[in-house]
Amino acid sequence: MRQHKYRDGTALHVGHRITYNGQPGTIVLVADQDEYSPLYPKDAWPSIATGFMITFDNGALLVLDEPDELLVRDKGEADGSSLPSPRRCKEMIAE
Repeated sequence: MRQHKYRDGTALHVGHRITYNGQPGTIVLVADQDEYSPLYPKDAWPSIATGFMITFDNGALLVLDEPDELLVRDKGEADGSSLPSPRRCKEMIAE
């Protein structure tokens, strides 16, 4: 299993808050590591077999094969997931 890493060598995981080319977002899927957020389940994204996906705060999605110099993890976040709980995800979908 391939593990994606930021430029500083730390591992990339679902739930990390990031900026990509200055745009804030969240890692929601890391296919190579079989990590998927509750809002982006594996069965909903069968065409993404490698790489990872970012959802930006403006709603845009971006799939990348590899991290690059434009991807930066937000330093202020704790190591835990910044995604809402599964219960909150269901509430958000229903809204």
